[in-house]
Amino acid sequence: MKRNGVLKLDEELPLILASSSPRRRELLRLLEIPFQWLSPPYEERFDHRSPAVQAEYLAEMKLRSVLESSPRYLRHPVLSADTVIDLDGELIGKAENRSDAAETLRRLSGRSHRVITALSFWPGTAEEAGVDQPDKQEYSAIIQRRAVSQVEMDRLTEEEIKWYLDSGEWRGAAGAYRIQGRAAVFIKAIEGCYYNIMGLPIQLFYGILRERGYTPK
Repeated sequence: MKRNGVLKLDEELPLILASSSPRRRELLRLLEIPFQWLSPPYEERFDHRSPAVQAEYLAEMKLRSVLESSPRYLRHPVLSADTVIDLDGELIGKAENRSDAAETLRRLSGRSHRVITALSFWPGTAEEAGVDQPDKQEYSAIIQRRAVSQVEMDRLTEEEIKWYLDSGEWRGAAGAYRIQGRAAVFIKAIEGCYYNIMGLPIQLFYGILRERGYTPK
């Protein structure tokens, strides 16, 4: 929450992470800030938007769904995120099943793609404004940022794809792989933030906090 013009994060008013991702929780712990997490009630739906715009839209909708679910969240800083894969302008999301994951990995094999993570951040200003529900003007307080990383994947054999799918890591992962797991052996090169590929560009998020006057304890 913003107090005296400076963002404070403490046990009384911790950051709310609007995400069910264990990886995002892991990365937030690196910053050693108090936070709680919850699964946003918004259900992801893809449409005609470009990958970058789609990620930004989904991150904001997740954030809004949390703010609108209970007035008490308006007092807290709230962070949501969405990660997608951009393969030559086509959005690649999470695989629905093993067959879908296999096809996704075949498409990424031997090629470069972009990993885009969009962040939406509510600074917790509603208490100061004296409102119980954010209106259109209040939503203008939402801060949005995005990170883009380029990933080059090695060419994969069918045996390697099966080996990876057997791990189960593809479940719930954009692009059907997790760079911090077995998929690390397939990655030839990356350009940009490694943590963005994991799902939370922590340097970008820390920059948002610093802009609001936050200093680590």
